[in-house]
Formats: sequence, structure tokens, C-alpha cells
Amino acid sequence: MAPTCSAKLSLQPAESVAAAASKFKGRLSKWLRSAERSDSPAKRLGKGYLAYTVGDTTSAAVSGYLEKQGRHHGYAARPLPPVLVETFPNAGSDAGLDAAHSIGMLRYHLVFGTAYRRGIFTPDEAVPILQAWHGIEPQYQFVLLKASFVPDHVHLAIRIHPAVKPLALATELMNVAQQVMFEQFPEIIIRYGSNRLWENGTYIGGFGDVTSHAVQSAIARWRTAPDQLPDELLPTRPTA
Repeated sequence: MAPTCSAKLSLQPAESVAAAASKFKGRLSKWLRSAERSDSPAKRLGKGYLAYTVGDTTSAAVSGYLEKQGRHHGYAARPLPPVLVETFPNAGSDAGLDAAHSIGMLRYHLVFGTAYRRGIFTPDEAVPILQAWHGIEPQYQFVLLKASFVPDHVHLAIRIHPAVKPLALATELMNVAQQVMFEQFPEIIIRYGSNRLWENGTYIGGFGDVTSHAVQSAIARWRTAPDQLPDELLPTRPTA
């Protein structure tokens, strides 16, 4: 097995994985040159990298959590539940989300709350918003994996390109949804007396096939057996 380096990094939502990887590799190369006591400009690291998100929960847990939002908030018993949950099975394809020479499996859980947590959404409003979000996927280099609408907030599971800044994408998604509501459903906005759709701020959390704790433990084991890369450090391609 060729020499490899693995690390668990914590990023601000406003920073892209590609930028963080570039900084990390640059500093690591500088340290390697220093350790070798060499002034040679030759690169110590290859061009590419594998980057994937982890968190306190797994992909399966996030998907299950989004699936049960209607029951969790007490809407499931209604004759016409104001809930829409959609899974997008084709979103697990590559879809142009890998950077040059690199592989990124970057998944995030986003939560948007309506202004003053007012009950605005039903499936009638959720469907055109989802259509608008799908329409900007190529431009903003992301794919929707799953969406869950309840009246006063929305959960999204998404996958992004390494160059995408999660916070910037979340802001764009919120702006697009607000534009849909203002243009197609102005009576709803007027009824609730607000000049904006969303509450300020959003939740952004990474997730993957394994938890942060599992990856941390795998790296610790790897230190004692560097020739045996733990399975946790080689995640599979996302399928949902």
C-alpha cells in the first residue's frame, strides 16, 4: 500500500472542503520538507485526496429522522397531513460532484425554520420549492438526497462538490424558496404579515456512513498498524 495520510478536520460552514484540503496539504508538505531538512520544491504529496463528511449521526439515522418528521410533530393523524417527505434515489450518482483528481463524499443536514415559526408549508407549496431547488443543482454543484417539509420548518439532506461552501449554498436555497413563495403564493406571505420567509440562521451539520467517534477510533488504531487502513477510513459511495 502506498503511504497515506488521514486526518479529521473541523471546518466552519463558510469554508469549503477544497480550500481546507489545500491548506492542510500545503502545511503538511512544508512540515515534510522541514523534517527532511530539504529545500527542494518537489511535491511531497499527490494531487488528489479523498474527503468525506462525518458527524454525531450516520446517513441511515439522518434519513430515518427526516422520514418521521410528520409523526414527530403530531401531523400524521390529520386527514390531510401538511407534510411532504421526498427521497431522491438517483442522487447517489457521481453527478459531477468530484473535484479534479479527488473524490468527495460530502453530505450535510440542513434545517430552515420559517420566520416566527409560523405554519406556512403544505405539499402545495413544498412541491414547487423542490422543483426550483432541483433546477439550480448543476449551477450550485449539489444534489438533494432527501427533503422533509412540515408547516414551520424544512429538513434537507444534500451532497455537495468540495468547492462549495455549505453556508453560501444554504443561503441560496433559502433565497430561492423565498422567491417561489413571494411569486407563486403571495397571499400566504401577506396573511402571515412578514416580509421574509425564513428565520435568521440555519442548522448545518455533516454526516456520513460512520460517526465522528468511529473515525477518531479508526485513526487511533491506524497509528499502531499504519499498513492496515481501517475500513472506516474507506467509506462507500452514498446511495441515498
